[in-house]
Amino acid sequence: MTAAAWSRLAAAAEADPAVVGLVLTGGRGKAVSTHLSDWDGLLVVADDAVARWRSAVPAGLDVSVVPASEWATYAEPGTPYAWRAYDLAYLNASVDHGGFQKALQRKGRRSPALALEVASDAVGGALNHLYRAAKSSRDGDLGAARLDLAEMVAAFLEAVFALEGRYRPYNVLLAWELTQHPLRSVPSGVLGDLRRMLEGDLQAAWRVEAVLAAACQDAGVTDELDGWADHLAEVRST
Repeated sequence: MTAAAWSRLAAAAEADPAVVGLVLTGGRGKAVSTHLSDWDGLLVVADDAVARWRSAVPAGLDVSVVPASEWATYAEPGTPYAWRAYDLAYLNASVDHGGFQKALQRKGRRSPALALEVASDAVGGALNHLYRAAKSSRDGDLGAARLDLAEMVAAFLEAVFALEGRYRPYNVLLAWELTQHPLRSVPSGVLGDLRRMLEGDLQAAWRVEAVLAAACQDAGVTDELDGWADHLAEVRST
């Protein structure tokens, strides 16, 4: 029933010159879904057609109708919908009028300059939390150590994806991402160590730190590694 509604929407959008583009988003857009997955989408239309299209979206579909004048900055860093950037990666437009698909591909990637900035901050954060976790573990505060290891996991993921100009995937799609779109310097097996870190395994964290160091060296981003080297050496042997 809902699949038919999406087909009707796509046919109507294809026939309307006011439509810039239509794409199925969420898990269905990436072909990773279950029978319970929502039918999410994004529809970009001329500004004067927004109200008409918002009232025309069939029931059962959750489609964001975006004015064409806002499309250039939609989901870009620092905007209200920045959280949606990863959602726009790896999508194929159902309707493409005037370069919509190319815009999707650009939005699913970080700009090189911003990627470098995000990666550097995240690498520093990951190493900071490893340092804190090691100190807390040394001092017998395993609760604090576990919390820092959890924060290291988040920073590590942000860093390794940013190092390759990519957005960190939603957690539910992480395993899929690493399988379907592997990172150059990160083995898919790192997921096991990330899960062990959430259980408080400090040795797993040191192995993940080695993976992070290799990814940084591969990308030529080593300032944070150098800056934390002495601090980490101090706690590695305790």
